[in-house]
Amino acid sequence: MRLTPSHLALFLAGFLVASLGGTVLARPAAGPAAQDACPTWPTAGSGGQKMIVNPPSMGEPAGRAYSQAVRVGNMLYLAGQGGAPPRGSNEPAGDFATQTHRAFDSIQTILDAAGASLDDLVTMTVFITDPRYGDDFVRLRGEILKRDFPASALISIDHLARPEMMLEIQAVAALPCR
Repeated sequence: MRLTPSHLALFLAGFLVASLGGTVLARPAAGPAAQDACPTWPTAGSGGQKMIVNPPSMGEPAGRAYSQAVRVGNMLYLAGQGGAPPRGSNEPAGDFATQTHRAFDSIQTILDAAGASLDDLVTMTVFITDPRYGDDFVRLRGEILKRDFPASALISIDHLARPEMMLEIQAVAALPCR
């Protein structure tokens, strides 16, 4: 096939349309405020790229070498939150519903400390120790979150780090820039 000026013109026109179309399609549909980058925070050793979130009411997790959550830009990455009572507590482990509510209460405490709410969750990975808890978890999650459900994975495993734990929820939230 011989490349003619018509072919070249069609190719260039198609390339131009595709390039401009890609630029237009790649722009967020939201207004200018949604396009602004989130500021960074000066924190020791992180170059201002991350902020550790450890609500004082949850105790100090550093002894176990983790943080309750880490914020980078407008994303908040939460450590797994289990439903068992705090270590050293005399409180009973409770049934699956009790543990589910405890786990979501812990998530809410962390979100509160970061200036967010359960509505800001975008994804969660849920580990349960018995697949028979699956339907109960789905029902309880619906009651707790009510709407705007995050993307989610529900995974059945043999056991968690603490034998009395029936579930653990790890989550990610998208937060408004401060």
